[in-house]
Amino acid sequence: MGLNTVYDLAVHANPQHIQQLFSVVVKRTVLELQGTACIELEHTKPDQKQIICSRAFGRPVMNIDDLGEAISLYTQIAVRRLRKQGLLCGAITTFAHSNPFDENV
Repeated sequence: MGLNTVYDLAVHANPQHIQQLFSVVVKRTVLELQGTACIELEHTKPDQKQIICSRAFGRPVMNIDDLGEAISLYTQIAVRRLRKQGLLCGAITTFAHSNPFDENV
């Protein structure tokens, strides 16, 4: 394409052609380099709508107390994130399921 530097991309690239070859994200990058604002700046980061703390175990958990302890630990991690951001919680959802690929379950 003859584009070897950022300067080439900014000066010689056709944004429509770039989008056809790559994606709208690359087109926006070219437009930004050419001085057209495509992405608005966020002055403050919006609050998260959800916090997810999920894990997969390396081996099957067979003891209900072990499962309860793990759920408690991951809930504490999620709550710590919530407090760090100064947010409030409306609901907590917890679920556990077995390995869908394990034929013995």
